[in-house]
Amino acid sequence: MISSAGYWRPAALARARALLGTGPLSALALASELDRLQAERAGHAALAGLSARDGVQQIDIAGDLARLTRPIAVLFGTGDRILNWHDVANLPPAAAIHLIRGAGHLPHLAAPDLVLSLVADRPIPARRSVCA
Repeated sequence: MISSAGYWRPAALARARALLGTGPLSALALASELDRLQAERAGHAALAGLSARDGVQQIDIAGDLARLTRPIAVLFGTGDRILNWHDVANLPPAAAIHLIRGAGHLPHLAAPDLVLSLVADRPIPARRSVCA
């Protein structure tokens, strides 16, 4: 995704967004996102270095989630190419798990109205669902 000059190119960013399942984005918004990513590149690289080793995420928050006393809603896109939605099996039993069919890593961008309806300010029952 990064050019030999070390900068994101618009076509590479568009492909990455497509892989993440973020939904359509205008050329102007894509250019703005590209500028933002370039400005924050050093911070992103540092965070990636702390959270992944050999391309594998090293952070497991299942224990932290289990200790929470508030309701938990977890949304996974079934088309996520970064996190495997089957990992929901490792979540605490009380977590409300929602699988967004076909959405990628950022389901809130691919299906904003659906995500809002699932996490709106109201009690979250412990349940499982698969959404269109």
